[in-house]
Amino acid sequence: EEEEEEEEEEEVPFFEEVSGDDPLVKELEERLRKQNGNKDLTLDMVLNPGTIVNTEREVIMLKAELKATPEDDAERIKELEDKIEQKQMKIVTEMRQVMTDSLKLEFLLQAILSIPLFCSFCYDAFPAYPDLEWLTLTPEDTKLVFRIFGLWGVWLVTVPALRARKPGGPFGMGYEEKRALDTSFLVLPFVCIFTPFFTKDPAVCFWVSLVILAGLYVWSFNTPLVDESGPRRGAGKELGLPEPVNWLLKALDFGTGSERGVRSEDKEWKAQLDSYEQAAEELLKAKQEKVAAKEAAEAKAA
Repeated sequence: EEEEEEEEEEEVPFFEEVSGDDPLVKELEERLRKQNGNKDLTLDMVLNPGTIVNTEREVIMLKAELKATPEDDAERIKELEDKIEQKQMKIVTEMRQVMTDSLKLEFLLQAILSIPLFCSFCYDAFPAYPDLEWLTLTPEDTKLVFRIFGLWGVWLVTVPALRARKPGGPFGMGYEEKRALDTSFLVLPFVCIFTPFFTKDPAVCFWVSLVILAGLYVWSFNTPLVDESGPRRGAGKELGLPEPVNWLLKALDFGTGSERGVRSEDKEWKAQLDSYEQAAEELLKAKQEKVAAKEAAEAKAA
């Protein structure tokens, strides 16, 4: 039951940013490159970077607790060693989950093909509408449903398909593109909601959505992502947007090493680690005093 509770706790999303120059992140990325034999890999490119970082921190905590555990508590030592081994194997498994170029290409093609498809929906030009009479929908009602889908399609399918790609490779998503897509994912719902108040033509909303998406690409690729001295990891903090918008971008971002449930080095984590280190130092000091007392007693007896 305790293990199930721990797994549930790991699933809770945290959106605090982890700095690209975090020593823990750097060390994990070095291990990632060695394990996969690819010097260009970063945590951004694995499927679950947050799981790797969170699990590594748990390993550090367990090792610190193991160090602070008395040698005569064999049962607890064995339990901690088993947990450490289990979590280390979990990290190894997660580090193998790197998105392939073929999957990135699949997402890219899905996004590209969706654009003319939704355009045909908006213009009633789709060649084969399904028969939805079993839903009590007439042919005209069916076309209306497809027009509405076409109106929302760029936001529902095109942008998510583009955002699903990991960085790296010829078909990967760059950080500038990621920023444009993150922002468009927040902006386009308002376009789809308010445009129909000005025109009932779904094609207008479709083209407005595409123009805004293209404009955000142009803006993002012509706007510096970070300062030259700053770490290049994640886009939320570097947009210069209000804090609530930054939080939303991080909450929506399940694609890079600085997000996707990654917990930052908060005070609670550091305090717990420090307490284990202090306990280990006290245990070592007690052992040294015990050895010194024993040696003194032997010397006195001699």
